[in-house]
Amino acid sequence: MKKVRKTIKYGVLMAIPLIVLLTYFYTNEEEMQQKEKVQEELRETQTIKIQETPAQEGASYFENVEVLEGQEMYYAYPLEIDPKNPPQLIIYSPGKNQTIVQNKEDEYMQVLRENGEFFVQRGYAFAASNEHGNNWGGEKSLKDIQKTITWLDKNYYIADNINMVGFSMGGLSSINFAVKKSDLVNSIALLAPTPNMELTQEEVEKIEEINIKIFQGTQDPIHLDASHEYVNFFEKKGKDVELEIIEGEGHYDIQTSVLNKIYKFFEKQN
Repeated sequence: MKKVRKTIKYGVLMAIPLIVLLTYFYTNEEEMQQKEKVQEELRETQTIKIQETPAQEGASYFENVEVLEGQEMYYAYPLEIDPKNPPQLIIYSPGKNQTIVQNKEDEYMQVLRENGEFFVQRGYAFAASNEHGNNWGGEKSLKDIQKTITWLDKNYYIADNINMVGFSMGGLSSINFAVKKSDLVNSIALLAPTPNMELTQEEVEKIEEINIKIFQGTQDPIHLDASHEYVNFFEKKGKDVELEIIEGEGHYDIQTSVLNKIYKFFEKQN
């Protein structure tokens, strides 16, 4: 009987450090989990400042040209963001013979920079890729758009869906990308879109829920006809596309003259 008691006593004594150790472990584990939870909440609520050089003195955003697998990509992004409410990305698809270069004083770069400044100051992020040059909405251009989105999502914070702006030939890339990624695209603004839109009924149905609006100048007769063709084309396939005619605007002017109209269109859809 004494031997049994000694054994029990010995077992109890051995168990005490184990209980203490387990209690310490679980207490520490709970504290660690609580600490991580608090840190996560702080990360979600705190404003994040991006450590980049402002685009110009006093600017609230920065801009860069990145090269993604051989294709130059321009982007503009806020210097301060709320990760719980990240900026929505606007993807700009260029027209024929428009090329992104490192020289920010280049004529086309000035157009992109004006777009970038305008939209980022209103809470958006903005990006444009060279999309393999004169692509006419081909597969390479669509892959470049996806690479741009993926890179920005990896390196910064962006919202889950995007808006698109397609100028002239770039309208084909915008529409074709939306057909492939309809769950990702919120709205599309087409600026003086080029003709040659070819979509099947099934493809049009994929973008049925995506809002599309065309902005077209009167001093651009070829694309004015094309814009009317776009509206008729989609109407025959059961989709409404809005067309706004801008009096006195030419083909290239419309890239910067309707920024406020595009902004209001995007805001209306959000």
